[in-house]
Amino acid sequence: MIVTTPGAMGADIEMSTLSGALETNFPIEVKAKGFRPGRSARGTVGTRADYNLHLSTISGKVSLTAK
Repeated sequence: MIVTTPGAMGADIEMSTLSGALETNFPIEVKAKGFRPGRSARGTVGTRADYNLHLSTISGKVSLTAK
């Protein structure tokens, strides 16, 4: 899954994948789930969260980038 957003966006972001990579150029931390499979990232960008983005996949890469 590949999502591209406008550069100046305020949003609450939640990303996760069970088997795949997470990529983002937003200033949020990507975490491995310790001894369990999967990765996740969560954070708020911008000065006001106008949007809620929830991106999730079982098998595959999740990419969220700003223009």
